[in-house]
Amino acid sequence: MPNSMERFLEKLQNRMAVDFEKDMFAPLAGRIMSQLIFATEPMSLTQLADNLSVSKAAVSVQVRILERMGLCYRLAKASDRKDYYAICEDFSSRIMNMVMEKTRNTVSRLEQLLSEFPDREEVEKEELAAYDIGKARLKEVLNMHSLFWERISDLDKVWEDMKHE
Repeated sequence: MPNSMERFLEKLQNRMAVDFEKDMFAPLAGRIMSQLIFATEPMSLTQLADNLSVSKAAVSVQVRILERMGLCYRLAKASDRKDYYAICEDFSSRIMNMVMEKTRNTVSRLEQLLSEFPDREEVEKEELAAYDIGKARLKEVLNMHSLFWERISDLDKVWEDMKHE
């Protein structure tokens, strides 16, 4: 029977798998991150695969994506040829920057989309109601994301200051 820490880690793995999947990652990426968060030393692909009961190849693919995202890093040990992975010290800042970038990009895409709307005079009379309501709804979504961006645009600086207090 698993002890309380093992039960907690299993629950965390499952939650992180779901959260990462919601952010367009494979669920395995979240499970790998949960392992790295609690790792007291860098972990090999074999260790990660064994702990997660998946193939080494599957872990390799996902850990390289996490590495490219700046959430973990690879290192080699002089004593063997294996690659080892550890969580980046600033992983929380990287996650925050990813959220901020996603929000900023959403605002830009919505602004671009709204700028491409045809002039109202060019729209067929029978399409005007859909045009008006669609444009109004997209403006509402843009305003919501713009407000969100306005509120978080300096959050990275605030976070860095808090981490160094």
